[in-house]
Amino acid sequence: QRSKGQNRLLRFISGEKMNTEMQKYIEDRSVKIPFAGCWIWEKSIGGPGYGDFRINKKHYTAHRASYEAFNGDIPAGLHVMHECDCKACVNPEHLRVGTNKENIADSVSKGRRKGITRNRPSGLKYNWTCKPGPKPKVSYDK
Repeated sequence: QRSKGQNRLLRFISGEKMNTEMQKYIEDRSVKIPFAGCWIWEKSIGGPGYGDFRINKKHYTAHRASYEAFNGDIPAGLHVMHECDCKACVNPEHLRVGTNKENIADSVSKGRRKGITRNRPSGLKYNWTCKPGPKPKVSYDK
């Protein structure tokens, strides 16, 4: 069964035209990092570090909206996981679905269960202030 948020998102992006509009909305609000491949969400970032936005007073997380707009439905009960380990990334090629167990195992295997500052294999260093804000702090170390 889908959550209320998932149902709202599906109603918004249902149909090919709406998917195309959502894709453009996401691409227009992110910056592409060539050497990392990430599309960094440049608008609002919520407390947990994920991009978010509101349309018609409805709240969406950017990575879940991106997954659905580009890849299709998120099966009930599954998480949208970041292959790149960058919470503000909305590149649909960096997103995949997985169970809660898979999500936890992925975070443990990559050392994401401790600390907040992490170095990615791509060289993208991502530092969070742990406070919601308009933009993430990103540094580009090659």
